[in-house]
Amino acid sequence: PKLQFVRDHGIERGNRVMEILDELETEETEGRSDTDRAEEAREV
Repeated sequence: PKLQFVRDHGIERGNRVMEILDELETEETEGRSDTDRAEEAREV
């Protein structure tokens, strides 16, 4: 049962990662200035 849970949990996390990637992609296509500002803040 524990292995089953770990596998299901991994699949859930994988789906969440895909959701985040989709959000990032849509943000990039919608407006680049916001992401550019985020990049500069991250470098500092």
